[in-house]
Amino acid sequence: MKRAGFETRPPGAFTLIELLVVIAIIGILAGLIVGVSGVASSRKKVASVQSAMRKVETAIESYKASLGYYPPGALTPDGLAANTVTNQLYYELTGTWFGQSDRGIVYRSGQGGGALRQLDCRRFFGVDGFQNQAPRRDGIRSFIELNDREVATLGGAPQVSVLAAPVTWPATPVPGRDQAGRELETYRPVRGASDRLEIVNPWQYLSTRQAVHNKRSFDLWALVPAGGQLYRVDNWNREPKALNQ
Repeated sequence: MKRAGFETRPPGAFTLIELLVVIAIIGILAGLIVGVSGVASSRKKVASVQSAMRKVETAIESYKASLGYYPPGALTPDGLAANTVTNQLYYELTGTWFGQSDRGIVYRSGQGGGALRQLDCRRFFGVDGFQNQAPRRDGIRSFIELNDREVATLGGAPQVSVLAAPVTWPATPVPGRDQAGRELETYRPVRGASDRLEIVNPWQYLSTRQAVHNKRSFDLWALVPAGGQLYRVDNWNREPKALNQ
């Protein structure tokens, strides 16, 4: 029965205002869940790179213990500047064997990849060969075992291999700037070759005399694009460093 001047609603029904409040709360909760999920995903990526760095560090220290010095760092072809991105860590840590061919001395890694001539070594690494080498394959000293995700190939001919971090770069440009105002996209290690190569994320390396932070050993680092942030995982800071403004 309806009373004059009053409107009643069925039991359990919601007013429009109540429905809008519920929708707003659901939206807020969804946003929080997405945000938390994004943070967790970023932390997972950074943690995977930290774990991979420890593996590479162990291999480098084993190399030092065996050969008496750290793997040499790469130089530009003119030999005047350090080349942190295209470095010979893959070949030094996996070991190389060499032989004579109609093209001169040719080097091959014990874990696969294309053959490199001395001319190729000079072009990519600024050196004429490798320190960890042997005249036969069975004489190779290898300090690391790698899976497919831990190795990347640069270029077509010759095929040059590098140690790669487990988190690749996005195919699209990375937005934002660092604390000095530099665009984050300029940190991309491999640029201008192809879409396939531009996502490659090599481990960057400076050996003893080149090192900026660890003067008596080596600098090792990789950049990690994750969740709209760009982190640097390195062996001179205890925690990853966010480079964003």
